[in-house]
Amino acid sequence: MADGPEQSSTNQTAIILGFTLVIGGIVSLWLAAANRLGFFPVLLAFAFGGGLGWVVERVLLRSATSLVGNIYSAGNIPPEPTYPVADTHVVRGRFAEAAEYYRSHLAAQGWDYEARLRLADLDVVHTGDYEEAERLYKEVRDAREDKRREVRAFNGLIDLYSKLGRKDRLKVELSRFADRYAGSSHADDARRRLDELKSDV
Repeated sequence: MADGPEQSSTNQTAIILGFTLVIGGIVSLWLAAANRLGFFPVLLAFAFGGGLGWVVERVLLRSATSLVGNIYSAGNIPPEPTYPVADTHVVRGRFAEAAEYYRSHLAAQGWDYEARLRLADLDVVHTGDYEEAERLYKEVRDAREDKRREVRAFNGLIDLYSKLGRKDRLKVELSRFADRYAGSSHADDARRRLDELKSDV
């Protein structure tokens, strides 16, 4: 890491020197062809080349710094949490134990909305605790702490109400989804499905 500033200084010198020689040389040739070659015109030509090189180096440095900043800022997104204990229970078919693990985890870390979604999905698919699943999905949906989880919670509720045949709640959820994401293709799909449900009555 200590070599960074020295390397940057070397690159800066190389760029400026390169532009000084190239631009100065080109202008000097043009002056010679125009029979205007002299000490001061040549000096100004090389000075202009050096100045242009400095400007280009500044622009390149700013662009590179911005790119690196974007790369590192993207890396600041925290990874999704993992739950190896619960995953092991699920793989072994111990769904009740996995659900209990999530409940204990949430009792200690109530802020973990990913765990809420995992438990809700587990309830719907394996344990049949639909009441708990509905509550958990609503908590994630209403928290709005992460857009991706919010959408997953909406979808979880919509799928749950479809599974249970609760058309009244399904209509409400589809309408809420369409309003919250108005203007998106997903909202349009929700509106179409809502219209189909209404036409079936």
